[in-house]
Amino acid sequence: MSLLIPSLGLDSVEIFELVGYLEDNSGVNIPESKIFSFRTIGELKAFMALD
Repeated sequence: MSLLIPSLGLDSVEIFELVGYLEDNSGVNIPESKIFSFRTIGELKAFMALD
């Protein structure tokens, strides 16, 4: 299974804009080291629900 972020086809600026948007709207901090480890939206959602 491929990783989520690379499969979206986003460049580095778009990735950090997406992370910033998610953090701003959820209040959850997503570490840069973690963002590339999610394989699915579900994994990202579960991580955000735990924080």
